[in-house]
Amino acid sequence: MQINTLINDIPKKPALRREWIKYQFRLRGYSVHAFAESIGVRPPAVSNAFWKPSSHIQQEIADFLGIPPGVLFPEFYTDDGRLIPGTKPRNRSRKPTKSHRSKGRAA
Repeated sequence: MQINTLINDIPKKPALRREWIKYQFRLRGYSVHAFAESIGVRPPAVSNAFWKPSSHIQQEIADFLGIPPGVLFPEFYTDDGRLIPGTKPRNRSRKPTKSHRSKGRAA
């Protein structure tokens, strides 16, 4: 299958695109789980990359399929392939504020 044919077949809607990518994995003998193991991450990390920006995992998916990440995940990338500012997930190393801490359970 040629790259141009693949690119023309990529669905525009993110939910359909996710299923299309999973189908491309299956055509190559992989599941999301097997692909995750092959790149050394847990399966939820790959699944999350379909919906949230994760440039390194999205790059791994793109490399595996031979398609630029900006084509596979256009909502997260500029036309020249750079991650769109503001689409990176917030820094999770920060401590949660008091309003985000869970309160004790009522008896």
